[in-house]
Amino acid sequence: MLVRQRTRLVKMRAWLKRARAPRPAPSPESRACLSDPDSRLIPGKRGGCPQGYNIQIV
Repeated sequence: MLVRQRTRLVKMRAWLKRARAPRPAPSPESRACLSDPDSRLIPGKRGGCPQGYNIQIV
């Protein structure tokens, strides 16, 4: 029982460390594809930054 609790404590501390230091978001000017200047790196809902477009209805 005690070994399991210590294992959970180690996992939670690692999770907290990752949560407190999130990865920086890319700048709006950053491009992953130079052949398509209109597309940008867009922050995803579940992390990561896929290449895409920000479509807004005017």
